Amino acid sequence: MFVNPAIDLALIAAGFVAVSQAIQVLVMNRKQLRAHQKKSKALMKEQQELMKKGKDAPANELERLQREQMELMQGQFKQMPKMMLASLIVFLPLFTLVQHEFAGQNIPVFFPFSLIWQQLDWYWYYVLCSLIVSVVVGQVLNAYDNHHENKQAKHTATATHQQPETATK
Repeated sequence: MFVNPAIDLALIAAGFVAVSQAIQVLVMNRKQLRAHQKKSKALMKEQQELMKKGKDAPANELERLQREQMELMQGQFKQMPKMMLASLIVFLPLFTLVQHEFAGQNIPVFFPFSLIWQQLDWYWYYVLCSLIVSVVVGQVLNAYDNHHENKQAKHTATATHQQPETATK
């Protein structure tokens, strides 16, 4: 332990989340994953619109959308075993060390969770910290990806609207 168990576990959770995100970036194609997610959302929206029509909706169209959705999901799931294996190789020894260090300790919980629990076992405290850090990091990465996509879309839009200059001499 360096500072106190609560801070140590919070920093360890943040470190593990950072390593996990790095593994995800190295192993998975984020652009392809985001493209699949966007297409999946669009398909879900189409399915919902067809379902609202009820009996008036063509059954074969709904089946086609469901097949497309399944194909997208299969494409995403194909990348998961690599991610899981890489994570297991990295995190199993690290988590064993953390467990050895903090085994049997109850950690005081920070506000607002202290209104519900005064203390948590080290493992549940770690899980709580990991969830919070993962959500924050995920939001930051999504904001970065959205900003980057918007910037590229603007650049592409301005490049296609520019007329080439012709020399008139």
